[in-house]
Amino acid sequence: MPIKGQWPQFHKHGVVMITAHQSGNSNYEEAESIPRELVVQLVTAIEPIFEANDIYPNPTGGSYNTYAIS
Repeated sequence: MPIKGQWPQFHKHGVVMITAHQSGNSNYEEAESIPRELVVQLVTAIEPIFEANDIYPNPTGGSYNTYAIS
């Protein structure tokens, strides 16, 4: 999986193993590498993302109601 800047680029669905590394320096020891599995799913239709929610923009001028798309 190619990395562009700090972000991975996904070209197809599947499972990707990502391992975080943090090297040490004169003040901190090296951290243990931690692998995590990331599942990228193929979406072929628009699904409702959320149900009725309140959104508070920053800086807030009040709330906005949102509703699920059906």
